Amino acid sequence: MTAKHLDLLAVARHYGTYPYEAYLFLLEALDYTQRTLHRQQAHGPHDGHVSGFELSHGVRRYANECFGLLASTVLRRWGIKTTDDIGKIIFNLIEAGILCKSDHDSPADFHAVFDLHRALTDEYEIVLPEPPEPSRWVLP
Repeated sequence: MTAKHLDLLAVARHYGTYPYEAYLFLLEALDYTQRTLHRQQAHGPHDGHVSGFELSHGVRRYANECFGLLASTVLRRWGIKTTDDIGKIIFNLIEAGILCKSDHDSPADFHAVFDLHRALTDEYEIVLPEPPEPSRWVLP
């Protein structure tokens, strides 16, 4: 295991509320959100900052991409049932020194951003690629 994984395992054990996989997923979702918003860390710790609102929506999109229609089931299995849970995990990582925050960040930024279960199920949309043009279907 890498040092990062050992750190996450220690955080998960210390707080005991969420499993290691939830912490790992949230870090991956944070990276995904930073990339999609073009906010990777360049020079300082706050260069890649995203708000609680932005991260909550990034988590929803990343979970849908990773798990499809099973996203809600997977996140619930890890104890992530609301956007408040996302905030609790993020602030556990901040308290552990793995992430940093701005002076304006608060767990309240994640409070009831949207109904996570509904967003992962009722609002899920399967995006299919465009079909090829009919001319490609005809054999010469």
